[in-house]
Amino acid sequence: MSGKINFKNYCQLIEAQHIELLAIRNMQHIRDVSLGSKAIELQEHLDWLSSIEKSGSTRYLAVLDSDQILGGVNYRIKNACAMIGLFFKPKLNPIIGSGAAILLLDELLLSKGLKEVHAEVKEHNKAAIALNKSLGYDQVSSKDGVLLMKLTRPKWQEMTDNFGLKLLRKKMKKMDYSFGE
Repeated sequence: MSGKINFKNYCQLIEAQHIELLAIRNMQHIRDVSLGSKAIELQEHLDWLSSIEKSGSTRYLAVLDSDQILGGVNYRIKNACAMIGLFFKPKLNPIIGSGAAILLLDELLLSKGLKEVHAEVKEHNKAAIALNKSLGYDQVSSKDGVLLMKLTRPKWQEMTDNFGLKLLRKKMKKMDYSFGE
């Protein structure tokens, strides 16, 4: 790890980076916990890019360390709330994955001033549920094997006193990062 984390708009990636991103996204264990579980072909992905370029409220960002793709995050904003999703390559240092989630939540809830962030998580995705709960999310509902989880800005602000998050935030703040949306 170089210590420079960049959240880069999918539309700004070069083709080799799209191939790297899809290789991670199409891994069976990631597809098993994703709401959209089919493998995505490169041409289908490239065709889809033109539709997201025109969307003002939806962002798909690759998470990079220098030029190496670590995973991706996305969010859709509606009525001062965001629905988010994220995925990372296997065996990634958990500090980087958790840290990227924290940076994204800070960006949405503190910098952009949104009221809430929601996440839909498959019930069998125990790791994502545990991470979300550790970040302060509450379960709102469950339908067809998918949990809806919610994190409010006041709850996120309360979480700044959480010892584990304080340590992780301190480590992440030492890293150079940017949101190149």
